[in-house]
This record gives sequence, structure tokens and C-alpha cells, in this order.
Amino acid sequence: MFGTMLCVILTQRDINFVGDGRGPNAHHSGFHKQDSFHSTQDYKEIMEKSPEQIKKFFRRILDTRTTGIKNNTYNLSSYSFLNFPFHNFFKDYHTIILKPENKDSLIHWSERYISMFAETDNPDVEILQRERLMQKQHRRFPYGYETSQIKNAIYFDPINFFDYDKTQKFIDKVCSITKMENIKIPKKKYVEFMEKNQSFFDKMSK
Repeated sequence: MFGTMLCVILTQRDINFVGDGRGPNAHHSGFHKQDSFHSTQDYKEIMEKSPEQIKKFFRRILDTRTTGIKNNTYNLSSYSFLNFPFHNFFKDYHTIILKPENKDSLIHWSERYISMFAETDNPDVEILQRERLMQKQHRRFPYGYETSQIKNAIYFDPINFFDYDKTQKFIDKVCSITKMENIKIPKKKYVEFMEKNQSFFDKMSK
């Protein structure tokens, strides 16, 4: 739900939105997700660790000397992480939750996601696999939806990314709460990127 795009805005000095060729995404824009700290499977594997192992895991990914990470911004693609006890391992953290106000609108996010695999070597198999994955996410979503009242959370309906002014206001709020330097989203680049995604969301745009 535009998680990578948001991370690009929050972490890159020269903000650009470059896709990976599989659809209108920002996956080649300079922000790289942290391996082993992103997906539902990553969450399951972390939760199988002991507290000491989890501390060691976070020390590794937070060590900029070995990972090259210049700030501690992470793109977590699974609502499962809403159940993770971050307060046991971090003294100061903030969670941005991209949560549609209308649960029914999630189908449009699924369609956008699945469309990115329509031109693969075996599209029928690939799309079927993605459809099954999204159906599973649909069943989980109401649970995540109800349990997302967590500490230090900043909520944003991702459909509002289609409104530049609402997005800039949201970024201003994030910068204020997290004490980051103010970030100005380059309007022309941003609007052009979002226009590429518009066809998937005409039914839900406000």
C-alpha cells in the first residue's frame, strides 16, 4: 500500500519514484527493505527466537557500520507485526500504519498487487498464487484492523496518497512527531507517479 514510496520520501534526499518494471511501484528508488524484517514469514521466524536472540538480531540490523543503513526506517509489509512487542526492544520508536478506513477497499490494493505479475514467464500460475495469498490476507485483515490500536502509532488511509496536499500534511505530521527535519515532497514527480496508479483506485478515490 505504497509502503516503499513512503519510505523513499522519509529517507531519500533526492526523492524519485522509479519502479522495478513489474508495475507502478517505487522499488528502485533508493530505499531497500531490510532482509529478514519485512514479511509475514520474517515475523514468524523472529517470534520463534528467544529475547536474547531478538536483541542480537536488532543489534545487527541497526548497526550502520555493517549494514550501511543511515537511518532506522523499515518497511514492514505484514499486519502481523502489529502484534510484535517493540516496546521490549526499543526505547523510542514510532509506527506508521497504512490502514484503509473502508475494509472493503482492500480488494483494490489486491488488484494492484496482482497486476504487477501479469507479464511474468508464467503469468497464469503467478497470478493464481498471488490471488491465493491476497485471499489469505483478506481473512486476516479484520483481525489486524481491530488490534491496531498500538503505542506511538500514526495512522493514514493510503487512498489519501492520491491527494498531494493531504500527503504533504501527513509527512509534516510525521516529521513533527519524530523530530525529523521537514520534508518537502517534489510535487511534479509525486503527482506523475500517483497518476500511474490511478486506474486501480478510481472507485475508491475521495
